[in-house]
Amino acid sequence: MKSHHSRVIIPHSGQRHAVLGPSRKASRGVSVVEFSFVAPVLFIMIFAIMEFSRILMVQNTVSDAARHAARHASLAATQSASVVESSLRARVADSVPTGTEMTVTVTPSNLTTLKSGDEVSVRVSLNHGDASWVPANLFRISGTARISAESRMERE
Repeated sequence: MKSHHSRVIIPHSGQRHAVLGPSRKASRGVSVVEFSFVAPVLFIMIFAIMEFSRILMVQNTVSDAARHAARHASLAATQSASVVESSLRARVADSVPTGTEMTVTVTPSNLTTLKSGDEVSVRVSLNHGDASWVPANLFRISGTARISAESRMERE
């Protein structure tokens, strides 16, 4: 019975060993086929990591903006909820695409009636699909998932 080896080394007198086996073209062909199986999975993983990182960054930015807006609203000098909303939108402008539909709610809406110690709340919410780099219908969650944050502080 003969055993099959993928490589056979034949010594030559006075020369280096010659290696016989699969040709380089065949090895390259095998590498291309292997890469064609691995590449789609690898690219999907890389893009998924990038997308989840982006959504986490947007969530963190929205949370930070809500906290800063609540702090702004808690100051006695702030009299208008629209000023608070404008400061929040300016804070998230670099992290979400232009035209992103955000819902901003400042409670109470009339800040002039607040006394020191009263609670003021700022809530912001936006659609995941508006902040995503992935097309909205790719994972079928983009249309329904929301990114939101709320912050509460006492009026000074």
